[in-house]
Amino acid sequence: MIDRINFEPSDYRYDHLEPTAEEIANFLIKFQSKFSTFCEFLRLSAKWEKASYRNELNKWQAAIKGRRKPVAFDTQLFSDLIEAFFGVCLNDNDIKKMRGLVPEKLLNKIFQDRHNGKEIKDGYGCIVAIDGRRIEYICASPFNDREDSDLNRKTVDVGTWDGNKAEFLEVKVSPMGFHTKDIKYLNLLAQEMKKVELGYDVYLVALDDKELTRSRLNCLSDYVENSFSLIGREEIFSLREAI
Repeated sequence: MIDRINFEPSDYRYDHLEPTAEEIANFLIKFQSKFSTFCEFLRLSAKWEKASYRNELNKWQAAIKGRRKPVAFDTQLFSDLIEAFFGVCLNDNDIKKMRGLVPEKLLNKIFQDRHNGKEIKDGYGCIVAIDGRRIEYICASPFNDREDSDLNRKTVDVGTWDGNKAEFLEVKVSPMGFHTKDIKYLNLLAQEMKKVELGYDVYLVALDDKELTRSRLNCLSDYVENSFSLIGREEIFSLREAI
């Protein structure tokens, strides 16, 4: 059974970003009290660009350190990691990728903890293959604008499989990050799992309030209420609990 589902790396990897994203994810696992500050950082830095981020970053670093001397170890480490967050990015596209990569890494680690001691297959930013067949959503009528998009999609942000149940996660910084293409791809993935009678759960995770996520999803025509499990930022670490 364990070989019925596999998670294959996507075509393009960001090798220069991965180590720093991994460090930040490890930090957030160890210092969970900093997670809300990290979420706030992602919100504040949404429009920061590679060419002009420095002044805004300096102000943010000064704000989290406060007037206390010396600066607490975890706060200084956090500041240094966010410095590295931008330092490894070569351009604005890299910054956009890092904003998604860190949450993916974090949720992948949380689900590894969730399955601690069990034989599993897992991956992040990966293609799902069921019985050797890649699941890919091909959009019949593509569109892409600021509010929504429907495009081809072939990867899941995070996936695990223990031979009995698969867990698929889509994780966004903001609820507005959920688009029609994500829902259609996950609907297809769910349909394919049902066809072969394999157990699964799908989680939609946003680093924000769950009710805001629910409101956003209900604006997308292909989303069916209660078809997937919604997870808000206040619930993310509870997903570490073993099943």
